[in-house]
Amino acid sequence: MMPRIFCGTFEAEAYWREADLAKLPTLPDGDFSRVVAAMDEMLFAFCGPDDAVLTARCMDDAHADYLHAIGFPFRRNPFDLAPPDDEGRVADAGVAPNVFQRMVEEPFTERLAASCPAGARLEPFAVLPGTAEVARRYGWLGVFPSQEIIRAVNTKNYSLRMRDCLGIRNPGVTVHDVASLLDRGATLLEHGPILVKDDYGVSGKGNQRIETHRSLERIAKHLSAQVAAGWRVRFILEPYLRKRSDFSCQFHIDDDGEVRLISVQELVNNGLAFGASCTAGPDLLDRLERDGYFRTIKAMGSTMYADGYRGDVCVDSMILHDGELFPLVEINARKSMSLIKHAIDESLRRVGRKGCLTYVSAVNDRSGDFAQLLGLLEREGLLFSTARDTGIIPLTSGTMYLRSGADRKEPVRGRLYVAAVAEGPDQHASLLAGLGRVMEQAGLRVTHPGR
Repeated sequence: MMPRIFCGTFEAEAYWREADLAKLPTLPDGDFSRVVAAMDEMLFAFCGPDDAVLTARCMDDAHADYLHAIGFPFRRNPFDLAPPDDEGRVADAGVAPNVFQRMVEEPFTERLAASCPAGARLEPFAVLPGTAEVARRYGWLGVFPSQEIIRAVNTKNYSLRMRDCLGIRNPGVTVHDVASLLDRGATLLEHGPILVKDDYGVSGKGNQRIETHRSLERIAKHLSAQVAAGWRVRFILEPYLRKRSDFSCQFHIDDDGEVRLISVQELVNNGLAFGASCTAGPDLLDRLERDGYFRTIKAMGSTMYADGYRGDVCVDSMILHDGELFPLVEINARKSMSLIKHAIDESLRRVGRKGCLTYVSAVNDRSGDFAQLLGLLEREGLLFSTARDTGIIPLTSGTMYLRSGADRKEPVRGRLYVAAVAEGPDQHASLLAGLGRVMEQAGLRVTHPGR
């Protein structure tokens, strides 16, 4: 099999977004930006024995050794692809170069070419500016849609048009000026809370729930100041739909137009942000088959192919409070957290298990390291291993043990992404509770437990 190279910058939407689009109010969060910068470590899950994962910062040795020991074969870069000062910079177009732009610009090309020779297939998490140039520079294979197509299919506006194209109920509307936002927003508010979505909003960011006219007016005032400075308005307004459950469907559009269904994952979200991804149960899958959901997905993929897109897709969907199937919340034309979760399950087949991908947030007092955490998990019988077919698989280390500013001692906020491999819901809850206790022992003050 042709060797593959998995690489990418998460929160890809920041690099697709037009620079002159107005933004919703938000607070900069340097700690979260550092977490996002290290989430590329999870791409190891896609690797086979001949494959490599290239991460912006080289992976922790103890973490990589552990993953190898439990049956995840991959090669990796032993040197950083991004300088330490990239951690903590807000991922935004024109501010922090993405990993592909770094791979073209930085003076490590000879070392990278030696460790990942020509002829391998480049598998990006998302096709970003610089992806095609990197493939040409190093002789890696891959045919990638243009950035114009990538930007188009990843907008929320494209998802709205797809609903209309496929005859899906479409309660959303796109507004292009502040007056329309106020007018259409006020009309929607008469029936309940609404969502204001940035056209390139990412999970948990770029979306705001509005419940009152006063809140809508505050956003309008914020945007008016940007318009006066020459920024453009483009937002999606939708009623906030009461939902019973979230789920997503992962599929791939091949170069010949074939749409291959990969998996369905049930989601546990934290508000508007990702919380956990778990295997879809048979009741949900049977419901989706009966209601023609997969036919809709196939039609969606065929339409995207006609619009010039090929590659990975994740579609977010919902079951509403009244039982209605809402098949298209939004389209993400890239790999996804749920696709990573599916890849982990594929590896766990050998022990007849599946995992649930989630994270634990904590404040790191910087007194310990990742090897210490692994040792504590093993001592408490919580660490998944070849001898223990249930347990916690840490999927990242750099998202919690941040390497920048090694001489600094002040605490930093981070996240530990994990797969909880359990026999059932009770054991799942017990594993996560135990993980939280061990993290506290390791000097990590847990602020949000896993789900």
